[in-house]
Amino acid sequence: LRLNGTPPPGAFFAGWDPNPMPARTAVVDIHHPKGDLKKVSHLFTGPSTRFDKATVPTGPGASGSCNVDLACSPLDSSTAFQNAANAVAFMTFNDGPDVFLCTGTLLNDTDGSTQIPWFYTANHCFDNETAPSKTPAQMQAVASTLETDWFYQSTSCNSGVESNSFRPLFNGATYILNNAVSDVLFLRLNGTPPPGAFFAGWDPNPMPARTAVVDIHHPKGDLKKVSQGSVLGFTTPNTDGPTSSGTNQYIGVQWSSGTTEGGSSGSALLTLGVAGGVSQYSLRGGLLGGAASCDDRGGTDIFSRFDLAYSSLAPYLSPSNAPIADFTDLWYLQPESGWGLNIVQHPSRQLFAVWYTYGPDGRDTWYVMPGGTWSSSTTFSGTLFSVAGSPYNGPFDPGNVGNQAVGSLTLTFSDANHGTLSYTVNGVSGSKPIVRQPF
Repeated sequence: LRLNGTPPPGAFFAGWDPNPMPARTAVVDIHHPKGDLKKVSHLFTGPSTRFDKATVPTGPGASGSCNVDLACSPLDSSTAFQNAANAVAFMTFNDGPDVFLCTGTLLNDTDGSTQIPWFYTANHCFDNETAPSKTPAQMQAVASTLETDWFYQSTSCNSGVESNSFRPLFNGATYILNNAVSDVLFLRLNGTPPPGAFFAGWDPNPMPARTAVVDIHHPKGDLKKVSQGSVLGFTTPNTDGPTSSGTNQYIGVQWSSGTTEGGSSGSALLTLGVAGGVSQYSLRGGLLGGAASCDDRGGTDIFSRFDLAYSSLAPYLSPSNAPIADFTDLWYLQPESGWGLNIVQHPSRQLFAVWYTYGPDGRDTWYVMPGGTWSSSTTFSGTLFSVAGSPYNGPFDPGNVGNQAVGSLTLTFSDANHGTLSYTVNGVSGSKPIVRQPF
């Protein structure tokens, strides 16, 4: 933003640095939590030291000795496993004056025309597991402070040294939805994940007992760890909050290798399968908590059930009538020079189209379609408007600005580069083939 007024005497014009921030950089966060007086949150040495709800040591080496370093896992030689690990991010965020940590997973969706950074974690991460529940505005306030750290893992097995590939993302997130009963929190990252981050798959089907599972997580803010185990069955947590109000809302898991700790919350329960002929891990839930620890290797951990949450997430992860491609470009009919169509496709999948053509008198004119509806993955229709405004060679007069509905426009695409423009303008209908203009 650019402030319209002059900052008061004593206000300081801060410097900035456009370079990526390396690991172990000391940072300070100065903020006004919920409109309160100015507070300071210290995150010493970046990812190397983290704050938990409890004031315990965090960072490399802070987790229990039974945790398995990512680079030590026998699974690490698998491309599918490496992809899954690259979908996992370490989370830090402010809730009031405090800084918390969790683990979350980047998810893919079925819309091939876009790649939206959907992010799955646990509702209780935002300190929202007991009444009174946070409002959407309060959830958004926390989401806006979110930092996600990518590739926060060791250089080699048990080295305790952060990889040079570590990349933080500071842009926060947009709150989409949450469910306190099923402990699901669904966000959209505001920034673009760094190159190499993987958009993980998901599976909306229930899991039978004895299914082999994997969890990739950041216990106590430590470098990335991996746990392996199997599903015991569905269960109901023994808690005082809303998570205990539903029957069999969760998945019970017992580990044969590794465990989880504070900071692992929200991490994905993963299963290995085949999709499109390629082996890949799919998300099946997120960590609520449990009894498992290095002192209780046989304890049960509890994960949310993605199969139960899917109906709420489907509009985002599997949108109906999702377009087959991104049609943003200039379109025209090659044998007919002088007219064309400018299409902008927003990440929300809405189209904005400007049709520059000629009227019945042969004079140039243009129409706009500011939005509409996908009736299928290849067909979009909307109202067509003529517009008016102030002339370029005179002062701007808002009284001259206006629009008038003159008909409709339908775009039907046969593939990513070819389609048909069908129109009705002032009662006259017609259609023309269109192609994407090459550059």
